[in-house]
Amino acid sequence: MPPKLPYRTPYYHPDDASYLLFEAGSAFYLSLSDKSVCRVLERFNRAGRDYQKFVAAYPDICCEPLAPFYLYRKATGMLDEHLLCDLLFSGAWQEANWGAWLAALAPQPMYAAHLSRRLPTLAHGRTVLRLALGACGETLPQELEACSAALDEVRETLARLPAQPAPLRLYPSPEHLRACHRERLAISAAYRAGGLEAAKPLIGQGLAGYYNMTHAEWLAAGAPEAPTVPHLRQLRHRVLPRF
Repeated sequence: MPPKLPYRTPYYHPDDASYLLFEAGSAFYLSLSDKSVCRVLERFNRAGRDYQKFVAAYPDICCEPLAPFYLYRKATGMLDEHLLCDLLFSGAWQEANWGAWLAALAPQPMYAAHLSRRLPTLAHGRTVLRLALGACGETLPQELEACSAALDEVRETLARLPAQPAPLRLYPSPEHLRACHRERLAISAAYRAGGLEAAKPLIGQGLAGYYNMTHAEWLAAGAPEAPTVPHLRQLRHRVLPRF
């Protein structure tokens, strides 16, 4: 059993970092385990070849068999070093497989050190991790050369699609987490006192409402910054001597 890495506090809001994973399919990360990823790449390339005339027409014309390419173009447009580390080190093996997959699709030399650190601890994602390391400039095992060539073809197809960069919310600071907790206590108290009608106006407000938004809702709202944490007056207690 591989050793466990210590949990890393995320840089980005976990819902923003993982929602594309669920768009890819609830079990897609299983397809990235072991040598299955090579079959995934071949399947994508067949679709890319069969429907290549529609690739350049996106987004005016969308072709259903190319939907994975649209999704991964969006996801790679969001990838940076912080997001990669969130996926590799702040979640479970499912997120780590997804992070290695995105790094393989949009490699950067700076990603190699993070991928190498995760390699010994990801028992069923080593193939996709090694492919990502090879794409980032590291030595590729000879048995993965054909798979790497298929990966190159997928990247070429992705490069023909328009870039779709999208911002991500930052992970709440300790002050934000404490403020969210206070707001949720107030919502609970309102619900106990007056039911849903009393609590409903509070649910979408403040920091709790901000972090409860989906990523799509946050983008539709203009990607606002998190509300400021209200300043709480420090209470000073008189210390009585003990006898």
